[in-house]
Parts: sequence; C-alpha cells; structure tokens
Amino acid sequence: MHEAYIAVTEVGCNINIMEKSILVLFLTAILLSISSCGKTHSAEPDPIDITGEWHLVSAGELPMESIDVYVSFGDGTFDLYQKVGEGRYFLYDGTYTLTGNVLSGLYSDGTSWGSDYDISLETDSLVLTANNGSGEVSTYVRKAIPDEVSGNVAVKSSMEEAPVPFL
Repeated sequence: MHEAYIAVTEVGCNINIMEKSILVLFLTAILLSISSCGKTHSAEPDPIDITGEWHLVSAGELPMESIDVYVSFGDGTFDLYQKVGEGRYFLYDGTYTLTGNVLSGLYSDGTSWGSDYDISLETDSLVLTANNGSGEVSTYVRKAIPDEVSGNVAVKSSMEEAPVPFL
C-alpha cells in the first residue's frame, strides 16, 4: 500500500511542476507582448543622404568622351557643371527634393528637370534611374569638383548657346 501512495504522490508532483512550467511560459509570453506594445516600429529605412559632390561616370548609351558632368547637392540646392564636347563648363543651379528614394528638381529659371529619378546610394556611388519612361541609368561617384571645372564656367550672357542640362 505504501508503494501505491508513493507512486500517486510522485505523479501529483509531476503534474504540479508541468502546470507551473506552463504558467511561467504563459506569463512570460504575456509580459513580452505587453512590453512591445506602444513601441513604434518604423518600416521606413533611414533617409538617403546625397549631400556632397559627384562626378558622372556612366550614362546609359551616351559616350562619356562627349560629356563631363559634376553636381553638388547641398541643403535642398544643387549646382550642376556640364561640358559637352570641347569648351567651357556651363553652370546650372536650382533646388531639389528627395522623397524616399525619388529625387526631383527645378532649375533656378523654374524649369523642371527632364525627369524625376529613383536613386540608390552605395558608399561612394550614386545611381539615378529616370522615371520618364526611358529607364536611363546614370552613375555618379563621389568626387570633389576640381577648381579647373568651377573656375571654367561660361558667363551667363553666353547661356543662349548652353546645351540642355543633363538632369
């Protein structure tokens, strides 16, 4: 009889330990779910920062020997230095906006860029993909604008002969 009593007591002990384990797991799950309430989880990635100076290194099918472009992005403003063929650089400036990964801009004369651009940024490489249906991809590398570029700008009076801006 003592053996039967011991067996029943051990089974009762095992049930209490299982019940306690389940209760502890249940309470842990509740505490974890409560602790995550009220926290905002942003699905937005960190904003892209294109601030700095960039040099065009490829532009789809366009032969790079025929064009040279530098662009500087500041706090919502840009300066674009462009040379087509031989001669001097033309300076175009204006404002830009970056919403998510879409870049758009206006030249200082109020003209919109030829397209808005989807952008991607990797360390020292900025890739712009035109949203105007052409799908043209332009790649820039981070590079300071040389003095011989910024110091070789065509004067405003000769802007009638200026090529169409690259952006």
